[in-house]
Amino acid sequence: MISGHLVLLRRAPSLNRSGIQAFQPVITAGNVIRIHPLLFQGFDSELDGDQVTVQLPHSHEAQRETLTRMMPANSLSSPANGDPVFSPSQDIVMGCYYVTLSKPDWNRSPQLGDGMIFASTQEVHIAYELGKVAMVAKVKLRLPKDKRIQVENDRRSSRGGTIETTVGRILFNEILPWQMAFYNQTLKQKDLEVIVADCHRELGPCMAIGLMERITQFGLRELTSSGCSIAVSDLIIAKDKATLIAEAEKQTVKFNRLYDRGLFSQSERRNQVLDVWQSANHAIRASTFASLENDERATIHPLLLMCRSGAGIRLTQILHFSGMLGGVLKPSGEHLEIPVKSNFREGLSIAEYFISSVMPSRYRLDSWRKSRRSRFLARKLVRACRQIVVTKHDCGATEEMKAGSNFPIRIAIDLKNGHFSLIATTVTLPTKLGGSKNEP
Repeated sequence: MISGHLVLLRRAPSLNRSGIQAFQPVITAGNVIRIHPLLFQGFDSELDGDQVTVQLPHSHEAQRETLTRMMPANSLSSPANGDPVFSPSQDIVMGCYYVTLSKPDWNRSPQLGDGMIFASTQEVHIAYELGKVAMVAKVKLRLPKDKRIQVENDRRSSRGGTIETTVGRILFNEILPWQMAFYNQTLKQKDLEVIVADCHRELGPCMAIGLMERITQFGLRELTSSGCSIAVSDLIIAKDKATLIAEAEKQTVKFNRLYDRGLFSQSERRNQVLDVWQSANHAIRASTFASLENDERATIHPLLLMCRSGAGIRLTQILHFSGMLGGVLKPSGEHLEIPVKSNFREGLSIAEYFISSVMPSRYRLDSWRKSRRSRFLARKLVRACRQIVVTKHDCGATEEMKAGSNFPIRIAIDLKNGHFSLIATTVTLPTKLGGSKNEP
């Protein structure tokens, strides 16, 4: 019944081409739509149960256009810069980062197979399967002379030879096409995006699609094999946190007494108190990260793994778990003088819970209203651009003109690096842009 018939999934607001994608459906039990994990980035979704609209193209022409233009494999390039729209994220990034991680010598314990020399990647794979080397062991590998080598923080590539790398990096480079370079670096989310973009640019979209699928399977498999998980005991609190908070409280009492004696103005006292607590917050953050870094129970602490790989967690969130919540913003955007000294691991008092929940909620409500208005204006702009009719390829104009209901707007189209960029051509702006006041 559904063989050969495509369906369209649309997630609002669909302001770009990736917001609507076509799929060959497979009927399953339940009301949940399952799609590939790489496609969530095109939908701009955060994996939190977003609703999508299912649309059915009926005519043969609509089915043909859906197959040739709306399939994810046929719309891999971004209209903005030509790079792939889809790239690895979250769990996939964590698995690749864990495999390619290499700690400095002063901060790592000896591993099984350190210092071994291999003549090819096949020998490394056999030694790893036999349990002769560990995943994070530092080994030496001989590469062909014409093999390009890409190192960390350097876009220039060198040629082959004997290099020092890790077993995990060798295993990752085995899934790359042989025409690509050897990436001898710890791979974060941005690095994986660069690898996919390099494959798309050098070998074409078909090879890039296959590479993304292999990276997905490799990252999920290795993350599962690592046994990475989080428990309450992983939220390590710095040992000197109480001392740092006590010193900050003494400094705060000192500035309050100077203000009572008339030596400080209200603004000076406020600024000094905020600086004291900000310095204490920075010191607690440094001590917390040092405690997580020195945890020897695993190759890397799971919180640091999620943070440094770019999988989604931020440094401030780790500080909220193990350090202190710190200053709180008022609805006006100013900081409260009284910070939240506890964290989620220790638990908040009633006053701290009220300060950390009510005040930021009002501030976030104002930010949400502003972002909602921005999205509404973006929809207006998209609707206006759809009604613009281009009449000339290039009129030669280099300066813009005032746009209005009675004035033509001058734009331009320039073919630069194979992409369109609006620069100068004569178009007519419609008198009414459309849209009602009650439109969401």
